[in-house]
Formats: sequence, structure tokens, C-alpha cells
Amino acid sequence: MNRNLQAGCTAIVTGAGSGFGKGLADALTKRGLIVLYTDINASAVEAAAHATGAAWQVLDVTDTNAVARGIDTFATQHGKLDLIINNAGFAVAGEARDTSPADYRRIVEVNLMGMVNGALPAYQRMVAQGGGHVVNIASLAGLVPFPLCASYAMTKAGIVNFSHTLRCEAAAFGVQVSVVCPSFIDTSIFDNAQYVKQDQRSLTSMLLFPMMTLEKAVRTTLAGLERNQATIVFPFHARLLWRTTRLLQQVPNPITNLLLRRARAVSPRVTD
Repeated sequence: MNRNLQAGCTAIVTGAGSGFGKGLADALTKRGLIVLYTDINASAVEAAAHATGAAWQVLDVTDTNAVARGIDTFATQHGKLDLIINNAGFAVAGEARDTSPADYRRIVEVNLMGMVNGALPAYQRMVAQGGGHVVNIASLAGLVPFPLCASYAMTKAGIVNFSHTLRCEAAAFGVQVSVVCPSFIDTSIFDNAQYVKQDQRSLTSMLLFPMMTLEKAVRTTLAGLERNQATIVFPFHARLLWRTTRLLQQVPNPITNLLLRRARAVSPRVTD
């Protein structure tokens, strides 16, 4: 059993006010971990934490100093930090021809730098204490081409490679690092996405398989963490797409071409 997932261990989860982050935080709390729920949405994170009796904090992951202070305060209060799950993020949907550098800048600040802001101070404390587990939530989009979501896929690919590289360095210090790359989970991700000359139909049209339930996604993630997997990819069709893409070594490949044709047919670009 992963000693960082046992009752009495301490954990911080970002983006825990709803969706996948809340599901993971709830599951950890039920296991007996001491969990700090964090989210930029004050009412959501308060309600989520109140339901389990856990502590909570309003936190903007783009605020480097605030994140570092939050981690330090929590770890000092409990004498250690065993686990951090960097989950906060959002999606932008739009063809690259319609997006601007500003669209990329914001998502990089939240998805990529927000993850770095949490991972680095947590990792440094874990190195000093001789153990811990850094978990970064990426996406299947970080492993395979993802039409209409170039900026989102870019950030998730960055998270994947950062996590793999950090894992190499961390092993000598007894610190574990994992990256989680799920396909679509049945949460509010489509509702909360930002759309550039697209609408929600463009993303949902690319669902070749049913979305995974939140409960199953949480169970699968925790099972992978128990085994200290470097890269946790699920469900089966996600692993198949990942392996097929690596095998074909062709971009775009027939699968991504199919997804793009479906998206363009179902939801033509919104014109000014």
C-alpha cells in the first residue's frame, strides 16, 4: 500500500470545489486522510469541504505566493505534507485559426503554471522530509492530438513531461510523482469551458465512447496511485488511443482526422 494514502496522512487538493477534484478530495477524506480542499470558488469549496468536515481555503493557483503560503501553513500545522493533487484547470475550445496569444496566455497561467505553483513548493518540502507524493492531473489530450483544443492540449502535454522529468529527479529523495491522463469524465467540464467561435456541440461531438463516471474515475486514479504508477491513463479506449498514436507516428492520424471532421460537421464556426 502507498504509505502516502493511509489514514492520518495529509493531503492538499486544488480545484476541489467541484468535479474531479472534489471527487478525489472526498475519497481521500473517506480514507481517513487529513485533506485541505482548495478552489478559487469560495462558495463551492466551502460547501464541498463542509460536507465531509474537512478544512478548506479559497486559493487562486495563479498566485504563486498565496499557493506557497497555503502549502507551508498546512504542512507546518500538521507537521508534514504527504500528498498534493494539482487538479485546478479549465478548457478552451476553438480552432487555432480563431484563437489569439491571449487565449493561450490565460490557460497557461492556470493549467500549467498553476500546477507548477503547487508542485514545486510541495515537492521541495517533501524532499526535505524524505517522502511524499506529487500528483498532477493532465488529460488524454496531453498524450494524443486533440482537435479544437490546441491550447488545452499544450498545457496538458507540458504537465505530462514536467511530471515525468520530476519523477526522475524525485526518486533519489523518496518522493513519488504521478501524472493522471483521463479521457472525458462526466463532470461539468463542457459547461465550464471557454469557446472561441465554437459551441459545446463541437466538443461533445468528439465523444466516440461514453463518458466515464466520476466514481469510476476516482477509483481508477487511486488504484494507480496505490501502485505508484508514473502515468495513469484511463479508461481502456484512452489507453488504446494513446498506444495507437504512438504506434502510427503520424500526425494527424486517422482517428484525429475523424474527430475533427465530426466536430466541424456538427458545429460550424461561429462567425462575427
